[in-house]
Amino acid sequence: MMSDVPVGAFLSGGVDSSTNVALMSRVSTTPVNTFSIGYEGSAAYNEFSWARQIADRFHTAHRELVIGARDFWQAVPGVIHHLDEPVGGRSTSPCTYCAAGPRRWGEGDSSWEGGDEIFAGYDQYLRIEA
Repeated sequence: MMSDVPVGAFLSGGVDSSTNVALMSRVSTTPVNTFSIGYEGSAAYNEFSWARQIADRFHTAHRELVIGARDFWQAVPGVIHHLDEPVGGRSTSPCTYCAAGPRRWGEGDSSWEGGDEIFAGYDQYLRIEA
């Protein structure tokens, strides 16, 4: 959490981001800056309600960014440039857009990947049968 600018965290309300925000909040002397992304016209895919619960619990300085289809497609060329390899994940464009948010406010950000997948934290895992 040492940086030349205030540090923040992407917060989905899932296992990995929530745990890291909780740990950051324990050692920070100021509210942790948190950022969540949602989709215009697609409430079913927004994780705002989960993220808000964590933001409230740990008293973060929480910001939400809503993107539409146009924002998604405008981010694609930059995503392709920075990835350097083909990646099939649908979250790369939204995450790229979300990463620009902290820069607008002169802040850095942290992101974590994997905890929700390991602990079957998404609804689609409930539909998988062994």
